[in-house]
Amino acid sequence: MKVLDPAMKRDSAYNRYAHTVYTSYVDGRDSVIIQNTFEDGYTVAMDPCSPRLKQLNVKYIIFDHPTQPAEIRCMKLVSTLGSITIYRIND
Repeated sequence: MKVLDPAMKRDSAYNRYAHTVYTSYVDGRDSVIIQNTFEDGYTVAMDPCSPRLKQLNVKYIIFDHPTQPAEIRCMKLVSTLGSITIYRIND
């Protein structure tokens, strides 16, 4: 989590065994928001095109909602499975 939270400001949210949900948050500043959403879970909201994801070796993103152009500006569609879409992050 040091890549996403270098100052460890939100370690109380993720410093546990937890259910993690990632969601899109595009604000043009590469922000990362980490929130404790329930007792054993947290949400990470961030730009799916963030360079931080490349640092973490993320190559694919799965969306369960209709995407916006800003969310997929750095990606290529790989597959659509019903309401699920799989994108590969461009190198």
